[in-house]
Amino acid sequence: MKETLAENQQRFFAMLEEFPRLSLYWDKDATSLHHETLKHDLHTMSSGESALARFFASLWLGGKAFEFDLFRHIQNCDACAQSMIAAWVANPFCP
Repeated sequence: MKETLAENQQRFFAMLEEFPRLSLYWDKDATSLHHETLKHDLHTMSSGESALARFFASLWLGGKAFEFDLFRHIQNCDACAQSMIAAWVANPFCP
């Protein structure tokens, strides 16, 4: 693992740890995303899990990665995920 993760990377991984199944797509030690695996698996996830995976991927990669649309996808998330996304909207950052 890198000596120290950047502050925003630490925040990202702290949020991601709340969703263990999704955290499997990120390698914290290498600070990387298993992009192709996630892209392939999106179609096997529930709509809420897929929406949350797209959210995390868009934070990690920036821009419109994984075609995340806040207004379209947040309605598919459960209350816990919606609260986490709302907290991010109130204090946004990119890892």
